[in-house]
Amino acid sequence: MVEQTGDIWDHWRDGLPIVIPTNLGWRSNGSNVMGAGLAKQAAAHAPLLPVHYGAVCQRYAEGYPQQDRHFVYYFATERLIMAASKPLNVMAPHLSWQGRASYDTVHGSLVELRDLCSVVKCFALPLLGTGNGGLDVTTVLGMTRRVLGDTDAILMVPEGL
Repeated sequence: MVEQTGDIWDHWRDGLPIVIPTNLGWRSNGSNVMGAGLAKQAAAHAPLLPVHYGAVCQRYAEGYPQQDRHFVYYFATERLIMAASKPLNVMAPHLSWQGRASYDTVHGSLVELRDLCSVVKCFALPLLGTGNGGLDVTTVLGMTRRVLGDTDAILMVPEGL
């Protein structure tokens, strides 16, 4: 894994898939809530993404409560990899976006991203769950290095880290 600073969208413009941290919930209309950060930017780029990903999240929820089940979804046509950092709020899926990210969910997504490397050799990702999700940057950085360290992934880290 390579660590870089800068704009993750530069890698997307260069043709690489990028990872978008997200939640596993959906609104009453079935679309995923993508209201902040990279998720909001991805929804602006791909207007059908919230509806498409919301349907995927609903299918995922049918298997709940398998607590060890995490979620990464590759939206290949847009070169966007949706990676859960916030778990599903089972009682109120539409509020999943408001929750705090979970280290367990982030770890599960990182493992699935490592497995995805057999299909998608290289992608760029941020530190999952550290923005709107509220997780500690140093903890997630260490976890990401342990899980993805021997891959060709590009980890976007904040300046000065």
